[in-house]
Amino acid sequence: MSRQKKKKYEPLLFPTHDESWLKFNDMAKRTQNYWRYRNKDGEIMFVIYRLDETDKEGDSRKQFFPISYGKDVETGTIEYNRQQLWKTDRPLLYIHALTKSKITEKVLITEGEKACDGFREKCISRHSELGPLSKYFPTTFSGGCQNWDKTDYSSLVGREVILWPDNDIGGKRTMWQLGRYLIEEFNIDAKIVELPKKLPNKWDLGDIKVNKDEIEPLSYFEMNECLLNAKAPEPLAEYEDIYSDIEKNRWVFIKESRKLYWDRNKEQIENADTLNLLYKRDPNLRGLSVRCLHEENIEYVDGTSYWPIEKEILNFGKKKYLNTYRAKQFEPLDREVLSEEIKLFRDHLKMLCNDEEQSFNYLEDTIASDIQSPQKNRTWAVLIHSKQGVGKTALFKVIEKLNGDTNCCWVHTDNLVDKYRSFMKHCHIIFCNEFDLSGTNRKSKEAKIRELITETTHPIEQKFVDTINHKGHYRLWCSTNQPISVDLDPYDRRFLYLSVNKTRDEFGNDYYKKLWDFIDDEENINLLYHFYKAHKVSDSFDVNEPLQTLAKRELLEQGRPQLYKDLDELLTNRETPFDRDLINTRNVIEVIRAREESSLMGPQPRQVMSHKIDERKIITWIHTHNGIQIKNGQPVALLGKNKRRWWAIRHQDKWKSVENLEYLRAHMNEQVEQMPSKKEQADIPF
Repeated sequence: MSRQKKKKYEPLLFPTHDESWLKFNDMAKRTQNYWRYRNKDGEIMFVIYRLDETDKEGDSRKQFFPISYGKDVETGTIEYNRQQLWKTDRPLLYIHALTKSKITEKVLITEGEKACDGFREKCISRHSELGPLSKYFPTTFSGGCQNWDKTDYSSLVGREVILWPDNDIGGKRTMWQLGRYLIEEFNIDAKIVELPKKLPNKWDLGDIKVNKDEIEPLSYFEMNECLLNAKAPEPLAEYEDIYSDIEKNRWVFIKESRKLYWDRNKEQIENADTLNLLYKRDPNLRGLSVRCLHEENIEYVDGTSYWPIEKEILNFGKKKYLNTYRAKQFEPLDREVLSEEIKLFRDHLKMLCNDEEQSFNYLEDTIASDIQSPQKNRTWAVLIHSKQGVGKTALFKVIEKLNGDTNCCWVHTDNLVDKYRSFMKHCHIIFCNEFDLSGTNRKSKEAKIRELITETTHPIEQKFVDTINHKGHYRLWCSTNQPISVDLDPYDRRFLYLSVNKTRDEFGNDYYKKLWDFIDDEENINLLYHFYKAHKVSDSFDVNEPLQTLAKRELLEQGRPQLYKDLDELLTNRETPFDRDLINTRNVIEVIRAREESSLMGPQPRQVMSHKIDERKIITWIHTHNGIQIKNGQPVALLGKNKRRWWAIRHQDKWKSVENLEYLRAHMNEQVEQMPSKKEQADIPF
């Protein structure tokens, strides 16, 4: 059976002198507890009525229902209904009487209509008109504790307001929130009554009993003392009101961690154990704070990210990631920045590039691209080598200022390759001075650095916290004083390498004083930002492949094993076993061993230590010369009867497509130097 569609109404004021609403839902027969909420002119906006009923188990319960008057949006029918149509700007109870009352100084706000009428009927009407209690005008808001903020309190401006809560946690918390709201929003003199400890739990002003000329459990004197001693709520301190923080969406739970929470106020991650301790300051909280957060359905994400775009929650596939990146803001500039204004910095860049124009242009393109397209993943790092003190750190400080220090992190090499790299959650630009991947576990370290530079999903471990998959990409700026701090293979695409051949003594202290004075001036940083923001990045710049600098080529040569250099020389001199274009790894080893054995009988042109050679090392060396397997890598017999895999080490393009074994054998037997064309092959007899 389908549910009946809920009607939509436009709220209207009750018709004047119309009491037919008393018949609605048989209200007059079912209860005498109802309250008319009027506007300042005395017109009824809605009615709240209360039912006290007993359930099947014999337990009593109270229920509150509204009666509103409105026009059906679809049919235009005007009728009474049981919906609260006034969602906001609801009136205080008896506000029409308050505006006309002679009692204008003090207003007493209670929690609920019963408490309001209890004070009115049992305290004011039975007390002397000249007594202190008669100076308070009682009123309340509608909808209970959770709806206190739906009421318009502007009519209380200029009055002293006393808040009397029910004797329970919810009531005290509500009045505390309302008191602060009246003070902060309207500058109202608001105070809260501190209830005597002798009162029963959940007691309110509607529970006052009259005994002869006195009231109980509080006497008139005690009531007056409570009102006179009411105090303004203290300003909200940190971690003193978890419910207010929940309403303001302060916390986001990081699901994969199971224990971490993002604090939007402080823009930092907190551990669950820390939150449980901090919120012990909240006098109204019972139990653990993290349990309260989840019971109130706080926002959650699957993991974290640090992605350089202005969006807090990112979706990757079916998962949500909290993005903690915050861009640095710069003062706008309504003119073009002249290169002369930043000449000091640009000259320093040229010096770091050894005045090589190509390297300088590429380094400027790097800075500009990072600023203009921070969302792009630049899959290579900058590594600068020099003697101490030439100003590598000065460049890094400028990069930090251009991107915002909150988005940057300074680390040691050990941090980059450590098991725990929690710093990755808080940055996307990493600076590493004294970068060095030498020593033990070099291959493992290099793999971690490559992953850091190229990947966009990173597992981050923390002690006592589950591993989370973090989304982000990183710009790595490194410096070193070591001539060879990393071993690069000839096909490396992960480092833009610069080596400065100048020393600090060539410039003097005055040069560096001027440089740092320039860097420390935020106006200069603003100029640099707008200069590189407008800089035209060269078409040759590639975020996936760095420039092959002269310094990098020299580093590659320095880093090559001596074995490879010896083999290079044999290849260049066309010495056996490299006198032909085709080679076989096993044949290379056999020939070199034979050469070394014969060297014992006399001098040889070149000696290579055979104990350092194995087929794996030879294949690696072949790849450095772009060697190509012939016959699609199938074993063939070119010398003798043994079938082996052969490589073309010279003229690769000519040999890679040859299928005729006779021509290949002819080359190895020195009958053919290079492979002729197909037409020429047909004319050669074998």
